[in-house]
Amino acid sequence: MVNRHHQKKRALDLSEISLKGWGMISIVVVILLGIGVGQYNHFVRAHRVVASENVKQAIASNKSVVFYRDDCPTCRKTLPLLLARNLVKQDLVLVNMNGQSNQHFKGDYHLKSVPTIVNKAGNYSDLTTDDFVDAIKAVEPETFHFSNSTDPTVK
Repeated sequence: MVNRHHQKKRALDLSEISLKGWGMISIVVVILLGIGVGQYNHFVRAHRVVASENVKQAIASNKSVVFYRDDCPTCRKTLPLLLARNLVKQDLVLVNMNGQSNQHFKGDYHLKSVPTIVNKAGNYSDLTTDDFVDAIKAVEPETFHFSNSTDPTVK
């Protein structure tokens, strides 16, 4: 009779992995998750369909619509500030123009470049980051009626 103990294949005993080994495994898992989440977010942003009615409704309710491309260097500089503002104020609608289904907005809002902000006060592109924030503030209810210029970016 053969001893069953000797026939058993040696399985990986997790208790044999050192602390350093667990650290390396953790790092690899985090990196792979980060890459996966980043790719998923890129796909979702590029394929997110924004309805024309949502854009019209946002503008009518004193929100600003930001048309951007996630591969645009100027957009990448401007968006973090706008996203942080939007977390608090929730006064922006973001439209990624890399999405094929959003291309009709080029004609609808006469978009020539990105980033472009469209709101009740106007259509603004080729501005600095601070000027974009000023263009957004132009439609805030507490500042909209105090503006003495039709262009909120004119100081």
